[in-house]
Amino acid sequence: MPREAFAALQKSQRQWIAYRKQEYNFISQYYFRVKEGTMWHVVAEGEKTAIVKERALKLIDYLEELDY
Repeated sequence: MPREAFAALQKSQRQWIAYRKQEYNFISQYYFRVKEGTMWHVVAEGEKTAIVKERALKLIDYLEELDY
């Protein structure tokens, strides 16, 4: 991967981590404070997992599309 593209990917990943942190905070606030019942804790964790899974799959796509 060209150096400029790699630097852009690193910047994107750092920004995604900030996004994930904020989204996790919102999910926790919503499911732990707005919704009632313990089942929402499981739903919240599933939502958090889905966010990371989506990003991981996208990074795998980028890797697989690289021409070596």
